[in-house]
Amino acid sequence: MLSLDGQVSLRPMASVVRRATTGRRQYEILAILFEAGSSAKQVGDVFRILLVASIAILTSVLARSAHAEKVYYLHDPGGDVAAHIYTYSHINAEYDRVVIDGQCKSACTTVLGVVPLNKICITPAGYFMFHAGHHRDRSINPGLTQQMMAAYAPAVRDWVIRHHALEQVDPYTYLYAKDVTFIRRCSH
Repeated sequence: MLSLDGQVSLRPMASVVRRATTGRRQYEILAILFEAGSSAKQVGDVFRILLVASIAILTSVLARSAHAEKVYYLHDPGGDVAAHIYTYSHINAEYDRVVIDGQCKSACTTVLGVVPLNKICITPAGYFMFHAGHHRDRSINPGLTQQMMAAYAPAVRDWVIRHHALEQVDPYTYLYAKDVTFIRRCSH
């Protein structure tokens, strides 16, 4: 609308802009602005404001939905079975993904069940070393071996049984990245 002195009034333009952003009436804005006697520069200014506002809103929405993935890189020589199970339960709660990137030996293999398999991937450098749980003198400890078996996901447990991987302390049963079927390869 025009004011008494022949200038375009900002009040009608603001209401048109408001309707345009909520009602998607982009073409209506042009028609109304030109009908009101607005210059091309004023129309351009309004569209620049709308563009900047749209970019700001989009950036805000994307920033809120963006999520930095927390990744835990695993290269572990093994050790105490119960301590590993405890540690991996916390890793499962705190991290989005576990990457096997090197040796995962002995008690480390319990990650393959404490952490869901769909959260684990393996790099080409990753590999697993399975063996029975044992006492300090390296004699088999059936209780520790059973604790490891119970921790594994069913697909891992099946692989361990088929390959007799927990039936002896030495030598280890190796599983290299190229042969792993129950977890995915890391994409990068």
